[in-house]
Amino acid sequence: MAEILRKIDKSASYEVITSWKEIPITMREFVRVQTSDKEPIFVRFCDEKECTLRSKVLDISEMGIGILLSGKDLEKFFNIIGYSNSGSETLIHKKIRFYMEMPDGHELEVEGELRNVVTEREGVYVRLGFRIKLKDMDLKHVRAYIMKRQKEIIEQFKLL
Repeated sequence: MAEILRKIDKSASYEVITSWKEIPITMREFVRVQTSDKEPIFVRFCDEKECTLRSKVLDISEMGIGILLSGKDLEKFFNIIGYSNSGSETLIHKKIRFYMEMPDGHELEVEGELRNVVTEREGVYVRLGFRIKLKDMDLKHVRAYIMKRQKEIIEQFKLL
């Protein structure tokens, strides 16, 4: 930093004081991007009879998605997957089938495993993270979406 400032004003002397905090780093296998408001991805959860819950995907990678649910949608989700908050049954690692609606019109049938449940915004919302398993053809659609979003995000940074 001092070298950069010196290039701006060679006659001045600068002392740069920094404080370093250790930042926790989460290593991911795959790039994860936030979904676009202009081109969102939706998931649909269905019981034996019909699909009763549709939610926007918050973020996506080749191997996972995150969604946010609250109130009645969370109750619907629990009913669809057959979870009752009693007994020793756990949500984590529960296998769930659902559909993912891509912005290009493709609908993907997804096998998911619930990997994390995080309460957000003072318990009003619950963030659900799923590890997903996709067919090769479906994976191509997800990869194309992620690449497009990466380009959009880089362009947004360039405008700053």
